[in-house]
Parts: sequence; C-alpha cells; structure tokens
Amino acid sequence: MKLSQIKQLIKEELFRAYHGRYRFDVDKAYKMIDNGTIDYKITQLDPNKLKLTDPAFTSIDNKHADEIKIDYSKPIGLVVKFENPETKETEFLLIDGNHRTTKAMKENRPALYYVVDNSEDVKEFMKFDSSIPHKLFLDDKD
Repeated sequence: MKLSQIKQLIKEELFRAYHGRYRFDVDKAYKMIDNGTIDYKITQLDPNKLKLTDPAFTSIDNKHADEIKIDYSKPIGLVVKFENPETKETEFLLIDGNHRTTKAMKENRPALYYVVDNSEDVKEFMKFDSSIPHKLFLDDKD
C-alpha cells in the first residue's frame, strides 16, 4: 500500500451511532455538500437540544472541548436525518462537531449547523448493520 493510500485511510472520519448499527462517512458527507450532490441547509440550533451528551452516541474529551475557539459566524457541525431501514422511523443526529457543540453548550450559545434533512441523501454516506439492534443500551430488554 502506498503512503498516500495510508494517509487517506487515516484521514477518513467515520461517526458510529447505536453501537455501530449506523456508520456515517463524515468526509464523504462534506464532499457531497461541497460539490452540491446533496441538499442541505445552514440552520441555527440550540446545542443543548442535540443528542450529544449520552455516551452511547459519542465520547467527549472535555479538555479538548474547552480549548476550542469557535467562529460562530460559520457552521460548527453536521446534523443529519436518517432512517432506520427496518422500521422506517427517522431521527436527527449530530454526526460531526461534537467537541465544538460541547463548547457552544458551555458558552450557552446557539450555533450554525449544516443540516441534511433528506434521509435518502443521508443513505449516500451511511452504512447500516442490521445485526446490531437499534438500542441506546445493548443490555436493554425488548
């Protein structure tokens, strides 16, 4: 494998939700936003209302979050609407900008986010593993 290929593998950013049931290719999502192949909006949101603080969604390094400088005139993260292929239920989830959002929460500031609210577009950069249940905590009873 060439060095450039290894660097590309290391650079790839994936966000996993529900213990890996859903995997979002964040780099691909931003590339699709940038080249206009998917629809998106830039929306001001209250960071306190985003699914963020539960460890089943993400882990936060608070020291890192505290050191971040935020330019509130630009989007600080990416929120997507995705569909559970088995039930067809949809939900919104922050897939990028968790540390910036944590900082915005601490500063009690609303922030701008890229929002992809077409679940069909999200399927272009999301992978789904049906062998993992759609549970916040895997030891929950059905």
